[in-house]
Amino acid sequence: GIYDAQLFGPEGKRVQVILLDTRYFRSPLRAWANGERPAGRGPYRPHEVDADATILGDAQWKWLQEELQKPAELRIIASSIQVIPYEHGWEMWGNFPAQRKRLFDLIKETEATGVVFISGDRHLAEISRIEPKESGVGYPLYDVTSSSLNQPGSGANDDEPNRYRIGDNFLKINFGSIVIDWEQQSPTVALSIHDGEGKVVLDQQVKLSDLSP
Repeated sequence: GIYDAQLFGPEGKRVQVILLDTRYFRSPLRAWANGERPAGRGPYRPHEVDADATILGDAQWKWLQEELQKPAELRIIASSIQVIPYEHGWEMWGNFPAQRKRLFDLIKETEATGVVFISGDRHLAEISRIEPKESGVGYPLYDVTSSSLNQPGSGANDDEPNRYRIGDNFLKINFGSIVIDWEQQSPTVALSIHDGEGKVVLDQQVKLSDLSP
């Protein structure tokens, strides 16, 4: 597996970038049986909540726990698959509900503040948010999905369900950006999706102070 973390910036402006490997250690996906796949959903169904299935594997989970305990003001956790969306039935953390819960619980237990997820592999872009009451983390978690630069969505998933989506999704060529304004008294984080020409098509402004309990 390949996973890594880097820390950038001086104290008070530290950004930790955590790159997860969500494929190498992952247990097999669970497919729908013939005739059981719901209309408009992808081919995969969630593992049972008590299933002994993993995404990260034991060694990577231990490493992630250690990383989340390092001091940082903002933590960008990169996952190749979406963390927050739960309903579309393609590859996502939602196919492994116990692992998804373990990730949220780990953020809470390590008291890691400033967490933002970035993800892809969807041929669409969207910004999702899960509230602390549901995740248990203590502050809102955001998942910024940007994909792709050369394989935009076909339109088949235009009305794809995502109860956590903020606004609309975007199915054309796109890329994402995160801009941090440290100069304000309460620093802000701009989570944005841009079209192929660079125009912002989706945007969420978040105060860094709101990414903590």
